Parts: sequence; structure tokens; C-alpha cells
Amino acid sequence: QPSHIPISYRQYITAMDITLPPRKGSQPYAIDSTALRHIVIIGANGSGKTRFANRLAADLGDKAFRLSALNALYTKDKDDTSPNSIDTLYNQSVAGASLLRPDLAGQFERTIGLLVNEEMLSLIEQKYSGNETAPHTTRLDHVMQQWQKVFPGNRVLIESGRMLFSRDITSDTYSPSRLSDGEKTVLYYLGAVSFAPRDAV
Repeated sequence: QPSHIPISYRQYITAMDITLPPRKGSQPYAIDSTALRHIVIIGANGSGKTRFANRLAADLGDKAFRLSALNALYTKDKDDTSPNSIDTLYNQSVAGASLLRPDLAGQFERTIGLLVNEEMLSLIEQKYSGNETAPHTTRLDHVMQQWQKVFPGNRVLIESGRMLFSRDITSDTYSPSRLSDGEKTVLYYLGAVSFAPRDAV
């Protein structure tokens, strides 16, 4: 890889046809984006990975959906103001009809808040709609199913509007803040990706 990647990426990204900058002494490398769903970018510190991702997100506009567990777990003093971000969705929900606390800080806590809020609103709507059918599947249902596939035997509970965890049926329950960083990362990705807009990148 070159020691640096040019700052202007627009020439490399057109309608999701991605052409990576050339290595030294070679030609640019074109990626057929219709033939794949995932691109993994690996490079040394300072090689331009973040700048490339920022440029890609800027060119995609509303179709971009960025997830960063590092930011979600450790950055609590600065909101991501991009149109589809968890922070933006949280702030819109707090301003609208929701049961969300307005003081949740960080995308990890806000993702959990959004999941539980949707669950509660869904249950209230079903109770007062007169509809006797089973409640529809929510994002939280999906997250709980996936969580138990990744961590068999662990349980996710909702008590008094809070998400709680348990190692097994006999264990005490504990809050998401007591999960390991690895568990928090899994929970964040499972929850946050469920809020991605349709056809997002």
C-alpha cells in the first residue's frame, strides 16, 4: 500500500463504482460493486482509511449509514449529526412521541433506548387498538434472537422498561453497562444495524 492515499476521492467513486487509488507503480484498481456486498479496507495508521470512508459517506449522502463501536462505547460528548445516525434518530424520537429519556449519552445507550422505546410503543399500540392478534415482531425481538445465537444460554429481559441480561436462568440480572466491551460491541452492532435505512450502504 502507498504510505498515503490522495485526499480527493471523488474521482475514484462514481455511482458506487469504486476505483481504489493505485499502488506505487501500478494502475488504479476497479471494484465491481454489483458483485459483492462487503468491502474490508485494511491499512496502516495514516494511510487514509478514515478519509476514504468519510469521502464515500459524503458521496453517498442519505444512503450512507456509519457504525463505529469505538465511538458508540467511548464518545459521549459529541453527536453524529449525519441524517441516518443513531444520534439523529434518538434526537428525533425524543422530540416526538416517545417514552425515551432525553439525557441518554452515547450511541450505545441511545441504541438500547431506541429499541426499548419502539417495543413499549408497539405494546401500547396493540393494547389500545383492539387488535387481538399477536404483536408484530420488533427490532428488539430480532436483536434478542441474534444475541442468543451469538451467546447461547444468555438471556435478555425487559423489566420496567429496561433491558437486562442474565448469564443463565439462575443468575442475577444486570444492566447493559456491566457487559464486557466485546458484548457491548455485539449488542451495539445488532441493534444499530436494525435502524439502517432501506438500501443503505
